[in-house]
Amino acid sequence: MLEIKALKDETIFQTTLTNGLRVAIHPKPDFHNILVSFQVDFGGSDLNFFVGDEKKRLSSGVAHFLEHLMFQNGNINLPEIFADFGAEINAFTSQSMTAYKFKTINHVYYLLDYFLENFRDFQIADEVMEKERRIIIHELTMSDDSVHFDMHQNLMKMMYSDYSITSDVGGKVSEVRRITKQEIESAFAWFYHPQNCSLVITGNVDKDNMLSYLNNHSYNKKEWPEFKKIKRIVHEEPRRIHNKIKKIYDLPDNMITFAVKIPQDILKTKDRESLHIGFGSIVANAFSLGSHTFDYLEKQKLMNVSFFTKLTLEREFGFFDVFIQTNKVKRYIKTMDRILNQISELPLDSEFFEVNKKNILGNYITMFDSLSRSHEFLCNCVSENVRVDHYLDHILNLKPENLDAFKSLFNKDNIFLLTYSKARKNF
Repeated sequence: MLEIKALKDETIFQTTLTNGLRVAIHPKPDFHNILVSFQVDFGGSDLNFFVGDEKKRLSSGVAHFLEHLMFQNGNINLPEIFADFGAEINAFTSQSMTAYKFKTINHVYYLLDYFLENFRDFQIADEVMEKERRIIIHELTMSDDSVHFDMHQNLMKMMYSDYSITSDVGGKVSEVRRITKQEIESAFAWFYHPQNCSLVITGNVDKDNMLSYLNNHSYNKKEWPEFKKIKRIVHEEPRRIHNKIKKIYDLPDNMITFAVKIPQDILKTKDRESLHIGFGSIVANAFSLGSHTFDYLEKQKLMNVSFFTKLTLEREFGFFDVFIQTNKVKRYIKTMDRILNQISELPLDSEFFEVNKKNILGNYITMFDSLSRSHEFLCNCVSENVRVDHYLDHILNLKPENLDAFKSLFNKDNIFLLTYSKARKNF
């Protein structure tokens, strides 16, 4: 068992069960709650891939569809069982993974019996599958009416050519209608093997008792078939459209998004902690409260409450985007375009860099005061194969020159602009 010191008084224990399931346990006896996450390395972008030497393809939305069905696998209604014990259970599917989570104070081993047993085999009734299909199609239809969703989809299509990346996690309605039971069963067999999954437990648990329980559970004792390694197929082609305007009549305000795409070679050659910390540092130095950029935008009256920045890092793609709703379209676009392109050229403010480095370190330390935040952080580290102590080392050893490779990405080839313009009505 690997013992990792996240902080002096925060220890994480990591091991791999005999069936291949990776396990991370973070005992926090000062808390009453226990958080458990079962993570599957299978997401919305897993449409084209090799299973061993065989090339496979799935319809868009299969990962999300399977997530819905797992709550009623084997004719057992998991939410009802967990509710009877005062526990909360939910799940989500991203482009890179599917995660099932529950929160409880008591009966953790009893609940884990049901929870892990749910992932041993897959059996779903036809009527359940059709009911969930109708629910998902309704969800997708509702999202089609969202201007923010439409903007996100258009931005993705500007940056990426691969349908695996640009397709919605929930899938395309026409494809969801055609998803077969056999397709769902195949996805479960390929991706829900223990060697493609992980279990993260945080809270008031004894690590020795928990490991003994997991080692003796039927999920670990089952004779699993040999796991065939999965290799994703991603087609990366350069995009020519870097600037797009869409006019909408009933838009309350003009909406503008700038995005900086992280190229595939950076995603493949940089470790994940470097990407999170490096890009996060640049964003903080450029746009956080007190930065030259933030102050300048405020003085020019180009900043308002709708302004936000976001870093997206998935397994196969990543980008940083800046969003605002404003009526000062031309001034804002000209100013932000100049600011983004200058990031690669101008040196970092050394004093402000040190301030932000302390903020990043402070956020890391105080994160462990929150059960939910520390659990989510550990889940991300496990899913991305990052050691928590290495993450801390990166923060402590961060220097301005470490950010040069990330600063260089802020150039015209990687910057995309999408404007949703409020169209005037002619009466």
